[in-house]
Amino acid sequence: MHVTCRVVQFAAVACGDAVVLLNGSRGTPFSPTSIFGSIEVKKFTSDRMKSLTAVLVTKDNVLANCEDESLKNLQKELKPGIKYICKEVPESELLTCKKDHDQTCVPCW
Repeated sequence: MHVTCRVVQFAAVACGDAVVLLNGSRGTPFSPTSIFGSIEVKKFTSDRMKSLTAVLVTKDNVLANCEDESLKNLQKELKPGIKYICKEVPESELLTCKKDHDQTCVPCW
């Protein structure tokens, strides 16, 4: 199966509360032409998904924050009924969280 087909299938069945990690060290953390922006976001449905949390992972060279225009565009791309949440989290906090919890699915931000 082609990778794009798997991405479409995955996005189409996303449900509940979803989280996406975006690079806050880029000038444009969300790109509508990326696979996430051009395929996955368009397949999210409000009858299955309650919310999307964009976690903006930042390093020392922070170029973007939750007020970034590209993230406002991400919010506009979501279908009505899907709640949008944005959080800025330093990369060091994520690494500490991973080490302390020893589980990949435990949000600690």
